[in-house]
Amino acid sequence: NILIDTLAFNENNNSFTIIKYLDKDINIKNFNDEYKTIILKNKDKIIGEYHNYNKNPPQIDFNKIKIIFITQNNYIPKDNNVEYELWKFTKYINNTVNFEKILPTNKKYNTMLLNDTGVSEYFESDHLKNKPYFIVNLYNQLKDLILGNFENIDVSTTKNYISFKLNERFNYTSKRKNLITVFVQRNQLKIMFGMKNGTLIDLENKTKIIHNKLGNVYQFNLNSSKDLDYFLNLFKQCYENQFKGDD
Repeated sequence: NILIDTLAFNENNNSFTIIKYLDKDINIKNFNDEYKTIILKNKDKIIGEYHNYNKNPPQIDFNKIKIIFITQNNYIPKDNNVEYELWKFTKYINNTVNFEKILPTNKKYNTMLLNDTGVSEYFESDHLKNKPYFIVNLYNQLKDLILGNFENIDVSTTKNYISFKLNERFNYTSKRKNLITVFVQRNQLKIMFGMKNGTLIDLENKTKIIHNKLGNVYQFNLNSSKDLDYFLNLFKQCYENQFKGDD
């Protein structure tokens, strides 16, 4: 017997969404088919339960049932030639929780996706796919290091880069500046610090000043986990600088 971990109602498509938390190797296709069968066999009971929460429910479309799988750590289910939505869940020591959408491996997707508002979305997985294992691992170490040691940080992605910035609650400027901008390359992580020239203390001269559309910025090339501690020192300066509102 399989159990439904969470059953939610999606108001965007007037149907139900099943959420399954993965903790071991399973057959995605079997879960996908069996869950939908369970819902269809128990339609009347499910509608009755939903009426307890919504006295004026919309017409429910059972043809649009959606299943979301959530995985923790680095477990990714095997490709079972079935469409599904997968999110990786990570909880850090400072109680920060991060959800990253993982694209199914059996489908060919453009790097640009559209969300429900029609706005283009990109994901960390877009930048990491087809990259060497050591680069993917290095990025994950970098991310864990940042979110595990600093609070109130958001991770966002664009078509060309991944950025880490203070979340809106703790950044009082009208436009949030990136703490760092990360360009994932095949042989390194090219990192740009959001600090003005002359404000970053780099005792070992591991950064260089480059000029881009934002002006003169510090660039740090990370290609080994041995330099993560040095990176952390640089990042701390940038974090404290922006947290206290300095330019």
